[in-house]
Amino acid sequence: MKKLNTFFMALVSLLLALMLCCPVTALAQEEEEPEKKQVSITFDSMGGSECQTIYGYAGETEITKDVLPTPVKKGYIFDSWHFFNEYGVPFDLQVFPNFDVKLFASYKPNGFTVTFEEGINEIYDLGSGIELYAPDTKGYLQKQVKDGWRCLRTKSSINAPEFLLSYTGELEAGKEYEMSLWLKSEKGFTGGRVDFLYTENPDVRAEVIGYTEAVSLGKMKKGEWREYRVKFVAAAPYIIVKLPNKTGLYIDEITIQPTGSVGDIPTLKQVNGAGALPIILICVAALGAAALFIIKRKGK
Repeated sequence: MKKLNTFFMALVSLLLALMLCCPVTALAQEEEEPEKKQVSITFDSMGGSECQTIYGYAGETEITKDVLPTPVKKGYIFDSWHFFNEYGVPFDLQVFPNFDVKLFASYKPNGFTVTFEEGINEIYDLGSGIELYAPDTKGYLQKQVKDGWRCLRTKSSINAPEFLLSYTGELEAGKEYEMSLWLKSEKGFTGGRVDFLYTENPDVRAEVIGYTEAVSLGKMKKGEWREYRVKFVAAAPYIIVKLPNKTGLYIDEITIQPTGSVGDIPTLKQVNGAGALPIILICVAALGAAALFIIKRKGK
């Protein structure tokens, strides 16, 4: 009997020891943290400004608006990041993924850009003093174009060169815009200006409601592209750009962007056929002189 009691006491002691050891072992296991996995996110800005790779821990590091970069692209507003390509699956994770990924930027147009690379209607878009300078133009040299293969070039004409800025890029009267346009001269010259002729219809032949003096060209060096910038408040949906009546003036890469501001619509100067008035006066004077000459001949 005594031996049996001794056996049970030993068994109880063993069980108590195991019960005391188990919580300590479990606690020790709980204190062992798993190894963190660092992953990277790289970015393709799709023609925008460069974006640096970012790093974080998988499933742990939070992704906020401050963590993701915002690229800048001329003529566009950054929209969002996507997997696979700029039209792929939107990236909307709240924490870093479990593997390295590459994201692609997508944008929304901010205003519009005219490069003359796409189709252009020479009847509706161009006046008689300007032409589309393209590979089928006689004596064409690609180096004369700023970017791409096509631009506009002024030519000899009794009419000042004019072209419709864009029939798809409708402006909103009362909103402020900033224009950037690039010009180059074959010969170089001093003086001259660019005027904005406002119209309600996207046609270079449309009636003009008035114009503003937009850009003073100053001195242009021979064969050198120069950027001109101007801010303006739109007075009508469409603009016809009027250039100095000089041959060999190249125009390329025009960008129009809203500034986000509004303003007073400018007071427009009226054309009122002023350009035709001198010609009419000359014709009247010539007819008068001819009639006087005939009268004198008959008198003799």
